[in-house]
Amino acid sequence: MATFRAVVAVGLLMGVYVLVLGLAVGDAVLVFEVLLTETTDAADTSSPFGALITVPVVGALFWGLAAVSRPTFTDVGSIPLTPEQAPLLWHTTRQLADAVGTSAPTEIHLVAEVNAGVTEEAWLLGLVGGRRRLYLGLPLILGLTHDELRAVIAHELGHYAGRHTRLLAITHRSRESLHEIVRRLELTARVASYTVLFVWVVRKFFVGYAKCFDLLTLAMGRRQEFDADAVAARVAVSAEAGSPASAGDPDTTPIDGRGVVVDALRTQAALTYSWNRLIAAYVAPGHEHGIAPERPFDLFADMLDDVAYRATVDRLRMSPPEPPRTPRDTHPPLARRIAALGAPSGHGRGPARPAVALLGDWDILARGLRCEGEIEPPLATARLLPNDEWRQRITALLAGDAADRLRAVAAQYSGVPNPGIGTILDLLGRGHGARMAAALAAEGTPAPGRPAPDPHELTAHLAALVNEALVAARRARWVPSWTRPDLVETIGPMPPYLDLVRAAPHDPEEATRLRNVLASVGVDLDAGPAPGRHRGAAGHDADERVDAVGEAGIDFVPRWRRLLLPRRTREERRANTVFNALILGTMIMGSVAVALYVVVFEPDHYNKRPIPTYQPLRPGDERLPGLGTPGRSTHDPGLTFPTGPQPTPIFPPLPTLVPRN
Repeated sequence: MATFRAVVAVGLLMGVYVLVLGLAVGDAVLVFEVLLTETTDAADTSSPFGALITVPVVGALFWGLAAVSRPTFTDVGSIPLTPEQAPLLWHTTRQLADAVGTSAPTEIHLVAEVNAGVTEEAWLLGLVGGRRRLYLGLPLILGLTHDELRAVIAHELGHYAGRHTRLLAITHRSRESLHEIVRRLELTARVASYTVLFVWVVRKFFVGYAKCFDLLTLAMGRRQEFDADAVAARVAVSAEAGSPASAGDPDTTPIDGRGVVVDALRTQAALTYSWNRLIAAYVAPGHEHGIAPERPFDLFADMLDDVAYRATVDRLRMSPPEPPRTPRDTHPPLARRIAALGAPSGHGRGPARPAVALLGDWDILARGLRCEGEIEPPLATARLLPNDEWRQRITALLAGDAADRLRAVAAQYSGVPNPGIGTILDLLGRGHGARMAAALAAEGTPAPGRPAPDPHELTAHLAALVNEALVAARRARWVPSWTRPDLVETIGPMPPYLDLVRAAPHDPEEATRLRNVLASVGVDLDAGPAPGRHRGAAGHDADERVDAVGEAGIDFVPRWRRLLLPRRTREERRANTVFNALILGTMIMGSVAVALYVVVFEPDHYNKRPIPTYQPLRPGDERLPGLGTPGRSTHDPGLTFPTGPQPTPIFPPLPTLVPRN
């Protein structure tokens, strides 16, 4: 079945280019035939521009193929690891390659992802192998043990052993070509509106073709993941690690490679969640305020080493989060992969060596690794802060953002812009807690990757507001935490207030007691947010932000103008220029081709005598209708009529028409 799917996938792969080439040839023949008819048939009064509506569509097809014709796997955002930089990692990889029965990768690259992968620059549709690259994510290595990293590397080498990578690059490129073709067709319909009907027909066909291609190739890829897991389970654990630790301990059992692979899969899922949480809940909000950590990978390592957050990681390992499934998933569900291995977890058999030890001085490597995507500041004006200072700033900013959301809700019921904590506690004392909680819950769902909303949303926002007020009164200081973003440490003697914060949203009397406690420790109950809090935390002036937005190409256009005269994007303007050039070039090339055809195959075309045709009487013409030929005259520039009487030929009657007696 796998071989049949591979053959069908290759056939569909080649069919992409055959289809586009066939449409291009058919369009060229159509345009040539229309132009030839216009040139050789004087009676044809149709316009040749009807055939030209297909030119932008064919151009979009070739554009979609050319856009992904470059190599799919690039080394942008990665750094190569030489054997001199990471000798232990290279030794482990070569050892596993020998155990798997395949050649070791030619290069090893470090990337800024919680992932691992392999590529191969194969030739002749995968018949001839080429340069092999192994990609390992630094955030992944920071959270794995030595045995788990061996399982990950063995899994990737299993793809080499099964020759899964031979067709990987060209299959992936063809899949992207199909989806890029569909996108370019949609762009064509927006730019060249006269092609909408033809684009709709062609797009429907390619969408169906792409779905068939995805079903075959992605199903084949998911099947290959199970095969690679089986290879990893066979060789992940070395003979020394799998043997009993000591002969005097009869209870010591060898480590099962399948359990190590299960541990690696579970840990990778937990690390993926943690990395996404670091970016979405901490780094991305910092970017909004113009700050970023200098060493984000050290930050992730500190997050994993935190004792409180370690419990979260262990919980995620026991119940790995499953992302929503889509038909285009390249990997099977994690639960199916774990069930296919059929082994319990191998965790808990003594102290485990960290996998990062195989990298040597990984801190130097991390500094040279470019951070792609959301972890890299979007604006060049963002300040890079030392990790400790960044954590202090981001803790204050996150608590301030939560407090501002609560102030915005309270302003709707109090009518006071930027109300202080005293006004908010007065609202709670009058029983508005349920309405304020509902307003906070209606703000929307959090961004993907951010932690789930607190079941007591109002309580969390009130705690952030109270802590911010205590810090402003110099009765507390922020304590960075990976589990509680608004944690503070009180300064000096402080009456118990945490229980009051928890009860205030639901009990008006407790809200009044909390107000009195805060007033007794010197908190300004009427103070709003500190002026320039966001600007000061980010270290930016408002003018710098406006300049940065202007440099990003954002302009302020009236709404009526955007609706009546929509401004085209850069891609749409480029497509319009390309399509106009294609139509003009097609007209020129078609005219030249028709002229050459007439000269070569019909040399007497322009010397032919015109055939007389009957010309009816035209309005305002004093002459009688008759036979005429194309010519020049003052009265009728297009016709010349005979001037004298024309004899009418008389033919004898046909014998069959003679009356018979």
